[in-house]
Amino acid sequence: MSGRAWVELDLGAVRHNVTVVREIAGVPLLAVVKANGYGHGAVEVAQAALEAGARGLGVATADEALELRAAGVTSSIQILGSFLPDELPVAVEARACLTLHEPADLERVRQAARCAGRPLPVQLMVDVGMARHGVSVEDALPLLEAASRDPGVHLSGILTHLPCATSTDLSLSRMRLTRFRGLVARAAAAGVLPAEVHAAASAALFRLPEARLGQVRSGIALLGLDPAQCLGEAGQRLRPALSLRAQVMRTRRVG
Repeated sequence: MSGRAWVELDLGAVRHNVTVVREIAGVPLLAVVKANGYGHGAVEVAQAALEAGARGLGVATADEALELRAAGVTSSIQILGSFLPDELPVAVEARACLTLHEPADLERVRQAARCAGRPLPVQLMVDVGMARHGVSVEDALPLLEAASRDPGVHLSGILTHLPCATSTDLSLSRMRLTRFRGLVARAAAAGVLPAEVHAAASAALFRLPEARLGQVRSGIALLGLDPAQCLGEAGQRLRPALSLRAQVMRTRRVG
């Protein structure tokens, strides 16, 4: 300790929060450590999350995946964000799972696989109403079929992000989840449903039990933060991982 004020990261709190999330979810956890672990330190948070039982890690970019590998992380890492063509060599070097967000991504990954000399793991992001990332529901099944028979890729999962999961009214999220589950059912009937199916991030995994499916993703909750103050009583079990401390200069009695 030095200086008058400092920030402390409590990795014990991270491990505690991972345990809480895993207990509530009842399914495997993908710990999201994008944006330098939401400013808490990606490597430190990732290692604590894995120690507490997270199955794998999620990041936003290839550079973030490579940083974790350079620090000695050996678990599975999924790049959740979109990627530029010149970022693919970095993703390959990091041995990361890529997320397809548009049909053209499959050809880009196929070319990268030829250069790498091995199939590359991918998952498919489906846009059910967030209007931020992912292919449309209408394009998803043809892309799943194409990826499942492509020797250049290993299709390991399908995912979505639910809109309005922090809202007081969860009807829209439930409607979008129903849409996603319909796609999952059609993919299963067509024999192209991959092993990992996930829809719930931090808010949804607490508030929508039906969204937990085969896996959940959590980032901000692992740091003890309640997005939009919406997690209720269960969220009160979380412990903040970051605190601001300061030395006491003096005390005075006034009056």
